[in-house]
Amino acid sequence: MEDRYKSQHDFEAGQTAARAILANAKAEGRSLTGVERAKCNLHITKGEAFQTRQRAENLGGRGIESANGSGWKAVAERLSKGERDFSVPMSDVLGKAVSDANGAFEAATLRVEDGITQLPLDQRYIFNLFPQRDATGALHVSDFRQSARSLPESGTGVERDPLSTAEKQELDVAIDLASEDMRQLAVVIKDIPNALIENVEGLTAFLNAEMERQINAALDAHVVAAILASTPDVSAGSGASVAEELRFAKAELAAKGLRANIAILPPAELAALDVMPAIEKPGAFPYGLALAESPALDAGLLADTGVAGVLYRGQMRFAANPYTGFSKNTTDLRLECEALFIVRNEDGFMEIAGSGS
Repeated sequence: MEDRYKSQHDFEAGQTAARAILANAKAEGRSLTGVERAKCNLHITKGEAFQTRQRAENLGGRGIESANGSGWKAVAERLSKGERDFSVPMSDVLGKAVSDANGAFEAATLRVEDGITQLPLDQRYIFNLFPQRDATGALHVSDFRQSARSLPESGTGVERDPLSTAEKQELDVAIDLASEDMRQLAVVIKDIPNALIENVEGLTAFLNAEMERQINAALDAHVVAAILASTPDVSAGSGASVAEELRFAKAELAAKGLRANIAILPPAELAALDVMPAIEKPGAFPYGLALAESPALDAGLLADTGVAGVLYRGQMRFAANPYTGFSKNTTDLRLECEALFIVRNEDGFMEIAGSGS
């Protein structure tokens, strides 16, 4: 196939061919195949280039590579100045869409873009802030946790004379075994026409991505619910503002033997901290803490993610079922996985006093 139309006859024949491809797809109730889309785009490109050359020649131009900018008026002005070899943008001089006799297709000169644009979705999740473990195939997770410790007061009796024959101090510890059931996260899209799956490029990948977004949203809700169910302690409220209280809360966790490394705040609160003038912030803010936001939280949390909790996840499983809708030529798609977030140390979280109020 030539890379350009050489005559009006070639141009009209190309546009007729493009309209025929579109009309055939419409009559069969389907979208264009990849080959058909490529042919249409080729005819469109050649048609636009031909129309541009024709208009330039009608204005008396020679050697114009492309024309646009302010439209053909701009081209004419440059030609009137004696310019015969120049380039301008094409957006204002391209041909109008060609319609068929019934006006059904304005797309004879419309380029068909690949892929499907997804709607935005709030994905400010916190589940990826915590350690994750592979739990593929597991139905339960057993977790050993220390529940108590008995130490000699202030180390009394631990330090001793090497020659002493007195009883040594005993350390008592209690360890509990907890077992929790995995949770399944699953979503289904039903009755997808097979013709769409076969002819719309990237549709299956798009639907899979949409389902994965919903799985992630459910996973984050599961993690937030588990954290809140552990009823974290509230900091003492020693600071005059959230910015100050973060430091006092960090000290409170340190007194429990924990090292807070992240503060998770409601979005509006984090935004307020971001725009706070530097002169109003405490000098050492944010005190070595990472800052994150979650629209699922009403009040901010301070956490030591190293010990607070662990997210167990199985592999994501994608399946297509063309059999249920066999008589209708439709397919159901399913995406699912197992997950469980375990709060291993309830002291690993602390609600920030004054946050969310």
